[in-house]
Amino acid sequence: MTLTIVIPCRDDPRVVECVRSVDADAEILIVLNGSPPDFADMVRREVGARARIEILPLPNRSSAVEQGIRTASFDRVLLMDSDCVFEAGSIAAVERAFDGGASDEEVYKGRIVFDPGPARSSALVARSRSQRMGHVTTAYKPPLAVSRRLRNRLGGYFFDSRLPWKEDADLDYRVRQAGIRIVPVEGCVIHHAPLAVGADLTSSFRYGVGAAIARHLDVPLPQPRRSVVESLRRHGAEAALYMVVNNLVRTAGYSYARARLHLSRGRWLAQVVGA
Repeated sequence: MTLTIVIPCRDDPRVVECVRSVDADAEILIVLNGSPPDFADMVRREVGARARIEILPLPNRSSAVEQGIRTASFDRVLLMDSDCVFEAGSIAAVERAFDGGASDEEVYKGRIVFDPGPARSSALVARSRSQRMGHVTTAYKPPLAVSRRLRNRLGGYFFDSRLPWKEDADLDYRVRQAGIRIVPVEGCVIHHAPLAVGADLTSSFRYGVGAAIARHLDVPLPQPRRSVVESLRRHGAEAALYMVVNNLVRTAGYSYARARLHLSRGRWLAQVVGA
């Protein structure tokens, strides 16, 4: 065993299926952040000794992932999400990438497949998510594998607890600024559970909030891939219209957060980070 799989989770019961999809001898570390006690009990009962569990009292996804990386038993860390499952052989593919690569100069990125589900609406979300987030050339989790030795090159941390959203974009920016290569891992594929339109638009609103917080903190972020023209060309008019709606929701989140930060003279940020 040479790898730790870190899974942050608040109250998503699909974390049990995520753990069950692990088909390699790896440490599994679930970081429960602000989870209700009965949910934590359920996770302990269902995963048993298969996973180690840590608990953070307040929900903050960035803090949860950073805690998992910090307390992992191994230098090699694979970042996963609770609403995703591994394809067979994916973890072994990550191990081979570490073995054959230079982990003090690289991070390793697998491919995420957004499952369409049975509904037309969830299929539309899957197409939109694939355009926005399904790239193996970005240091976005999941699935992203890193060596903890990279911490100093990235400013002493991987994920900024002040950014409850857009934490992936921040890491991606710092990885590129540090000259660290992003290496696609052939054979590492995970599947994201189908998403309803409401859940996807809620995420987009929060991404807008995260972008506003980053601006307030002077944290530089790369521009997101949200091209309506590209969506029209690749997926048709329905997908392009959904991208328009998605972009408007993200802008609404950005404007809302900017206003709250201005009116509270920045004090609102403490509520968000600790909420």
